[in-house]
Amino acid sequence: MTKVRRSEYPDAPQVGVGAVLVRDGCVLLVKRASPPSQGTWAIPGGRVELGETLQHAAERELREETGIIARAGAPIYTFDVIQRDEAGQVQFHYVIVDLWMEYVAGEVRAGDDAAEARWIPYQDLGVLPIHPATRALLEQVMASHPAKILGMTQMQKLHHSERVVELISAARAWLREEPDSTERLRAVVRAFE
Repeated sequence: MTKVRRSEYPDAPQVGVGAVLVRDGCVLLVKRASPPSQGTWAIPGGRVELGETLQHAAERELREETGIIARAGAPIYTFDVIQRDEAGQVQFHYVIVDLWMEYVAGEVRAGDDAAEARWIPYQDLGVLPIHPATRALLEQVMASHPAKILGMTQMQKLHHSERVVELISAARAWLREEPDSTERLRAVVRAFE
């Protein structure tokens, strides 16, 4: 006898995965086409099937929802999705494990259960209706691994701008200590202000 798994009104929590893929300073997100969280942007993912590892589930869900092929890495974030109906009964209950993904190949296209899929620049995330758990995950990733979100080029620019600020500060201190310094150096420092 085959037991049909129901998403709504489950007998027990269901395990799901999220596939966190960041590339060139952009995060791959999908706009959910179905409840729960319909209409919000989230990390691609879904239920773990019987006999499937978290890594295989994340790779499969990413491919199904976005057309992207990637290798799953370590889990980085876990959270619960518990949604109750008007009567207070549990309508949905998921335990979600998000995993790092490493891009392999493919072009983004929305799968059947995603209304939309696209690369979202990190700086544009504030204007989208993003699932709260996705927002919390991205804030954690940014705090602990900024290079994963910003990309190396942007991190190098950030480091460069921090270095320029340090140089300007050192030059100002030198100008205070050496009042006979050349006017040219003063002009260079003022140009950076």
